[in-house]
Amino acid sequence: MMKIKNLLVLAVLAAIFLPIIALAASNATTTMTWVVPANKSFTVTYGSTCSQTAFYFVESTCGFDSDVDGNGARCLPYPDSEAAGTVCQSASVAPILITNNGNTSFNLDGNFTSAFTGVDTNLLLKVWMGTGGGCGTSGLGGWAESCTVTVATNPVTSTTCRNYNALNDLNAGRLTTSLAANDSNQLCFSGDFNAGFGNGISQGSHAKDFNLTAT
Repeated sequence: MMKIKNLLVLAVLAAIFLPIIALAASNATTTMTWVVPANKSFTVTYGSTCSQTAFYFVESTCGFDSDVDGNGARCLPYPDSEAAGTVCQSASVAPILITNNGNTSFNLDGNFTSAFTGVDTNLLLKVWMGTGGGCGTSGLGGWAESCTVTVATNPVTSTTCRNYNALNDLNAGRLTTSLAANDSNQLCFSGDFNAGFGNGISQGSHAKDFNLTAT
């Protein structure tokens, strides 16, 4: 009889507490997210035999005022200071090719790492985009006496250039916008010598580092 009573008690307790236990077993979800971080990176390859440390603008080869007085314009890059090697820029060759080897698109900005001061004050660099097959007519398709791309965030085109000089040499200027992953873009240059005004620049070499940044 006692056993039956105990069983009845257990049955009553189970009837009371089992629903409570069942109600306590609610659902819980966890959001799990897989992340591939954005990787903005690029490679730089050079036309002809120009390189990271062999990229010279030689006044005596300039298309305008090609002498040695420190004034000259329309000056294409060469792989050596004597311009003895093959010119690195032409209608069919771009001196620099940027390739996006990251996993997201980016903008490309350019600027010099040190200011044009002292004997470097009259240095000029004009930059424009290649055509995809080179740098336009005579390699100077985007050259202009006065470059029209002046807003920092506006990119250059194959027919419009950006001018770096002593007033904006350190300022980042947009060269390419939204370069997609695995896509490439050509850059073209003219290293001018304050053509047409001023006292030119002094005889000798004037080396300046031009920095490219993916943003």
